[in-house]
Amino acid sequence: MRSNSPLSSNSSLPSNPTPPADPTPSPTPAQGGRSFIEQARRSQIIEAAIVTVADNGYQNASLSRIAKTAGISKSVISYHFTDKDELLEEVVVHLFHTAWYRVEPLLAAESTAIGKLRVWITEQLANMSRSRHEVIAIGQIVGNHRAADRSLRFETEIESGVNMLAGIIADGQRSGELVAGDPTVAAITVGHGIEGVINRAVLHPDTDLAHCAEELTALITRALAER
Repeated sequence: MRSNSPLSSNSSLPSNPTPPADPTPSPTPAQGGRSFIEQARRSQIIEAAIVTVADNGYQNASLSRIAKTAGISKSVISYHFTDKDELLEEVVVHLFHTAWYRVEPLLAAESTAIGKLRVWITEQLANMSRSRHEVIAIGQIVGNHRAADRSLRFETEIESGVNMLAGIIADGQRSGELVAGDPTVAAITVGHGIEGVINRAVLHPDTDLAHCAEELTALITRALAER
């Protein structure tokens, strides 16, 4: 069954211990043997796919529609990508790496579990403000894209994000900063809280996401830290 939500369940960034040094480097011939022009064209197609999925939904993001968004013919997409599956997987990899590259140093700079959770919540919601199309697109793709066996293609990546949050919470519990409890349940709750705010922002673009980040962080702090 496809997701009816603008975002998938817990479609937060995955944990990535070895993010690329630069998630959006200048294209060079060394990248998979592609020329500068080829890499630039692939980037153009990826950006068009992001906008098309965000504006039309996963089910309606055909290669023809993506080509129209990019202002190119469908055959150009087929030259650079085997099929829609390969293109959308490339979109997710690109967006995950770009977002993780931004948030990882902020998490590393925090010494407390609450500080790390605050960074995570704030950055996830800030992404909606600065990259609305990207946030909606990644939720649509992660929540609907299937592997050959019909399982969710990005289930491992979704689970990775939950596990990372659970690890932060478990560390806080061991140090005595956070109250005892199931860290995985807590991590899922944090993820769904973020998702709920973003879904509201999809329906109500004037949602004050900075205020929501503060309120959600305060709520999570009370639930996990107060005795």
